[in-house]
Amino acid sequence: MINFKNIKYKNFLSVGNKWIELDFLVDTKKVLIGTNGTGKSSMQDALCFALYNKAFRKTKKDQLINSINGKDLQVVLDFSIGNKSYRIERGVKPTYCKLFINGVYKEMTGSSRDYQAFIENTILRMSEKTFRQIVVLGSTEFVPFMKLAAASKRSVVEDLLDVSIFSSMSDAIKIKANISLKEVININEKIKVIETSIKTNEKSLKFIDDNSEDNSSVIDLQIQQAKILHDALENKYNSTNINVPDLKHAIIENNTNITEKNKHSNKVKDLKSKIENNLLRAQKESKFFDDNNNCHVCLQDIDNTFKNTIIDKNSESIIKYSAGIAELNTLICVDHDSVGKYTKIINDINEQLQDIRDLKYELDTAKSKIDNLIESKNSKSIDNSKIINNIKLDIDNSNKLLTVLTADRKKIVDVGAMLSYLQNMLKDDGIKSKIIKTYLPVINKLMQKYLNLLGMNIDFEFDEYFEETIRAKHQENFSYGNFSTGQQLRIDLAILFLWRDLAKLKNSTSTNLLILDEITSSSMDDAGIEAFNIIIDLQIDKKDTVVIITHSPDSVSGKEFIIHKHKLVNNYTEIEIIKT
Repeated sequence: MINFKNIKYKNFLSVGNKWIELDFLVDTKKVLIGTNGTGKSSMQDALCFALYNKAFRKTKKDQLINSINGKDLQVVLDFSIGNKSYRIERGVKPTYCKLFINGVYKEMTGSSRDYQAFIENTILRMSEKTFRQIVVLGSTEFVPFMKLAAASKRSVVEDLLDVSIFSSMSDAIKIKANISLKEVININEKIKVIETSIKTNEKSLKFIDDNSEDNSSVIDLQIQQAKILHDALENKYNSTNINVPDLKHAIIENNTNITEKNKHSNKVKDLKSKIENNLLRAQKESKFFDDNNNCHVCLQDIDNTFKNTIIDKNSESIIKYSAGIAELNTLICVDHDSVGKYTKIINDINEQLQDIRDLKYELDTAKSKIDNLIESKNSKSIDNSKIINNIKLDIDNSNKLLTVLTADRKKIVDVGAMLSYLQNMLKDDGIKSKIIKTYLPVINKLMQKYLNLLGMNIDFEFDEYFEETIRAKHQENFSYGNFSTGQQLRIDLAILFLWRDLAKLKNSTSTNLLILDEITSSSMDDAGIEAFNIIIDLQIDKKDTVVIITHSPDSVSGKEFIIHKHKLVNNYTEIEIIKT
């Protein structure tokens, strides 16, 4: 379970350089109010940005920066999962992302995309799509579960039931199955060549036996067959060898690129080291003036004006140095990725060159065989028995290799059959479908419970593909689209509460946070709002934090709610907390 603790952000949309902070563990029932443009919905954008590197609303990252200050966007989110605490710090201008696990910074070893994938897949284990279904329900940029495509519905449910791992397993098995198929094709080609060679040698033996007195004819046949093989190899070699100069030139180019990137990276690292030394010096000097009022050397009092000047100057330097270090870290990562890319290109080219060298060796071997046969033909005395023995030895060696390849192919085919069986098990209609069918009665029971609480007197049932069957009084075969906007909202709320209960039941993607944006200000009637308030009061875990964003605080009942009034002061968002 994800327990959100605290979020703070600055220079984010209408929020200026002064931190806005929300504690999710204190005053767990909050109502965020304010007129349009005062920033009451910024919190959910900041939360989504911290977790998924994108806002909840469809806003580009550069547009999230406060338009007046134009830089230094920062979001800090604290949460825990089990007995581990986590902190995510993100910024734009400068751009950075830092993950702390139990207070220890998790270094970025790969690209920023890999770092984000680690946060989502290993830490959160909840996709952004699922986050939008169980944490936030709003009138802006929210796509209700009932309006999602079938594949998206399935993805959300798999996350909730913690069976998405089977999809990852299926993808991995598919890759292995493709590799096995390529290996079988490669072995089949080798077997075909060997079988052709055995048949050719057997024909040679028969020919020798039938024409024992005409040794010259035997050698002519062998020369003819050797030339056919030689010509085929020569054509293939000529068509590939023409690319060698370009490939060698590409290696030189990429080695040059690697050298340049390494030089650049070393320069950046040297600069980073100098900035880190300056940062450490500024921090030490600031700490000295913060902690001391007199000089340790001359024992004289330090003038307050001088002291404050030094501290302010160092504070500016610390911000500048920190931003510089973050930018340099980004450059180092870019250089590292580029070196990896160039190295892979060189490795690929070397593999192509090795294939060409192998082909040249086969061609030279074929030419040598032809030369040896011609030399034998021109010899005055030909020992038939020696030729026969060589052919038989060649056949024997070919049969041994054929036995090995056939056994290897059988192993790979057996593995492929097992992979195919596993793939069928991991399809949507396999093991995942069985798990979903097991939970369908629970899902439908919870759905009916919340529909009844919200005053919807209908029978609602999901099938395993999460298509709905709805029956109402005097009406059969209803669908979600037949209902009014207010009734659809009640269904959406019921699904939201259903998913949250299911997540807690599975302890998979459950959280302690529920954000409801403009629910009570939308098209739901008074009876629906009253039922909604009852659910919030009675059904939501008291330890959970409920944040309601609304224009109409009067529609939210309960003395436990704390009002956070958003307003603009000098064009920046500020919050006034009102205890009801």
